[in-house]
Parts: sequence; C-alpha cells; structure tokens
Amino acid sequence: MDRKIRAGRLAALARLALNGFLLGVWRVHIPGIEERAGAGHAALGRLLPLLGGGAFAGMRAAGPPSDRSGARTVVPPGAAFVRASASA
Repeated sequence: MDRKIRAGRLAALARLALNGFLLGVWRVHIPGIEERAGAGHAALGRLLPLLGGGAFAGMRAAGPPSDRSGARTVVPPGAAFVRASASA
C-alpha cells in the first residue's frame, strides 16, 4: 500500500476516533447542561437538532474552500474557530 494512502487512512481514523470520543463526552454532560441552563428535556430536545443543522451548514461552507485549496489549509483554521467558539 502506498505510504500516502496509509497516512490518509490513519488521519481519517484519528479524526473519527476523536469525533466519537467528543460525542461521548458531550452525551455524558447533557444532564449537567440541562441543570445549569434551567432547561427541561423537552426544551433541550428541541434545541439538539440545531447541532445537526449547524454541522450541515459548516460542512457545506467548508466544502468549496477545501476543494480549492485542500483540506490541509482549511482544517486547522476551522478547528481553531471551533475551539474559540466552544470556549466563548
């Protein structure tokens, strides 16, 4: 197998593993978030689809720049933006 393909597969695996880990961490904290926000199950249930909508919009927005200049130039600034918005 080509070294470049193997590196790409490893990078994809690492990204997916990190994504799964972060999703697991998020799910564990849902009750605490409900309590701190003062929201009930119904209110949070209505807001959670916004996460999917935001992910969809972000992927649609990141696609064309990634096609033009490559993922290597788009992913690091995107990750920095997500990190900054999560800590705000």
